[in-house]
Amino acid sequence: MTNIRDYYQPPSINSNDDMYLPRTNNDNRKKNSFYNRFKTKLIFALLFYITFFKLSIKYSYCDSDDNCTENSGNLLNLIKNSLHRKPDDINFGLFPSISKSFDILKPETQSNKYDEHIFTHKLLVNQEFGHTWGKLVTKTFNPKEIPADYDFIEMTLDVSINGTQYDRLINIYLNDIIIWRSSTIEPLNRQKTKSQVTKDISKYITLFKNEEEIELKFQLDNIIAGDLDGIFVVDLKVDYYLKNQDQFKDKIPKLNCLEKALLNSLNPYAAPDKISSLFSVNKPNKSPMLHFPTTSKKTKPYKLDSLDIDEKTQKLAIELFISGNAGEEFWYSNVLDAFDGKFDDYGYSTLGHGPVRYLNVYLSNELDTVKIFNSIPIPVVFTGGFAPSLWKPVVSLGCFDLKGIYIDLTPYLHFLVSNDHFLEFEIVSSNTDEFDSSIGDNWLISGNLMEWENHDLVFKNTIRESPLVDEYNVTAEETDSLLKQNVTSVSILSKEFGFEFEDKDYILQVTYKNVLKSHIQLKDYGSDETSVLSIYGLKEYTVINDFTKEVVITGEDITQYAFVEGLKIKEEAASKESRYDTNAETSYTRRVSLKNATEIEDIQILTVSASQVGDAIYNISPKNGNSGSGSSVHSVKINRYWPISHNYNRDVVVTKNKVIIDVHKEE
Repeated sequence: MTNIRDYYQPPSINSNDDMYLPRTNNDNRKKNSFYNRFKTKLIFALLFYITFFKLSIKYSYCDSDDNCTENSGNLLNLIKNSLHRKPDDINFGLFPSISKSFDILKPETQSNKYDEHIFTHKLLVNQEFGHTWGKLVTKTFNPKEIPADYDFIEMTLDVSINGTQYDRLINIYLNDIIIWRSSTIEPLNRQKTKSQVTKDISKYITLFKNEEEIELKFQLDNIIAGDLDGIFVVDLKVDYYLKNQDQFKDKIPKLNCLEKALLNSLNPYAAPDKISSLFSVNKPNKSPMLHFPTTSKKTKPYKLDSLDIDEKTQKLAIELFISGNAGEEFWYSNVLDAFDGKFDDYGYSTLGHGPVRYLNVYLSNELDTVKIFNSIPIPVVFTGGFAPSLWKPVVSLGCFDLKGIYIDLTPYLHFLVSNDHFLEFEIVSSNTDEFDSSIGDNWLISGNLMEWENHDLVFKNTIRESPLVDEYNVTAEETDSLLKQNVTSVSILSKEFGFEFEDKDYILQVTYKNVLKSHIQLKDYGSDETSVLSIYGLKEYTVINDFTKEVVITGEDITQYAFVEGLKIKEEAASKESRYDTNAETSYTRRVSLKNATEIEDIQILTVSASQVGDAIYNISPKNGNSGSGSSVHSVKINRYWPISHNYNRDVVVTKNKVIIDVHKEE
């Protein structure tokens, strides 16, 4: 697991105090090429699929950086012409390269396609980020100058770079409220690269409606040093819209009052009446960001003891934006501590603490601590991860929009408004006493506290919990040149709450189930690697009539994630040149549904399915510079049914970092 970045050692994407800490050794991994074996089959399979089943869908292509067009013409003939050639011989004049890097995983909220545009705030224009480590760009603007009413807000981030540079983390704050965590492109082969991504920030509309002045803090820590000469140029704007609420109202499922109230209670996109940062800013021109662990004692949770909750609050939640940094950036491929450094003497280093991470949240007082929430983070691979040539121009899922984790605290509100209870949270590598729970350095955490004055469900002081289930199983096999490691971690957390709705008493049962399975195989002293990861997350809700003890409603929020990565390294000692062959496959699904006891079929709220498969080569040459190419197939389908109707489909085929097919449909 040689680190490509060890050839020149600038800081990691997110490193903090040690500016010249090298990137993690899990950074740029590749396996023997399935480029020649599987690429053609994958590309042709999707081409046929698109040809025969999606000819009515619009396709797009670009003949320049900013001149992209949509067409509904004879796509069949164009594809036929391409199919008769080998991928290397395809005439890219038919489907020229899209110069802008993009993420196919569109946010799960409404597009502004059917909205009336009201106003635009241009916050940053051609703003350069060169040597900006620890330096925030700030700007103030007045939302009161918007000439008309609005109810939908989008933020658009444009980033370009020309030169050599690493991917960098981006954090955007408004009045110290974290709005967006994103990342930049890592340029490939010194090409000028652009990206553009738009995010719905309507959940933060309270800031815009209530504040006379808003301060933007834009954080992009970058360094110009040695061969790293790339300067990021950023444009940032906010667009305001008025939604057409009636456009697809006939497609929204009919729900009874209790079902609507339950969904409103769990809705992570609902705009709060009051929002504030979880972390204070002690120094001017600093971001409200926590580096965890905060001490050398890795297992010590961080205490949130001054929430300052308004007495009018009836609904309460927090959202935490968390991402691994430095030695924790690729936590899901780390080995157990017993094998940390096993192949260091052969030039292939490994990192410890294992491939499991949990976010745990606790309700505590001076006498007791109770776990109230836990989840396994979904990994995000940045554009320099494993091989930069693998993520050009389509980046890994979620790379440009690192989503916050929403945690509903309403059932615990009456505890938190008192002075004797507080929240704690931690990120650990194990929830069992038999295994060390410590992690490496470090995780970057930003967070918001959100409050609502009105809430249909009135929770009572009745809370019961089932015994915690935490399992951590390990098997391993090793020789001098080989390591096989299998890890399975299971955590189940169940709670029961009493609440009142329309003068009736109910019981809400909530279960969080998290399962992670990891298989890592290192052969040939670490130069040949295979890593397989799967994550299953379930939030299960059951509403029971407290009088009749009958089940009224059940609900599920299921997330499944899988990542397969392979790497093989070939090195020439004399020339100090290296070739990395890598392949990666990713799948992500999410399904949110309700079921009424009187209904036969589930009520679908949200379904998401996305997949990526690709392979790449990457060459490191001190004499000729670094270079590489990659091919990949991408697909995403999103169907939101409530509280709005929004359907989105997109399929993209990339050959040698050129988009040859891009078909999409949205309604």
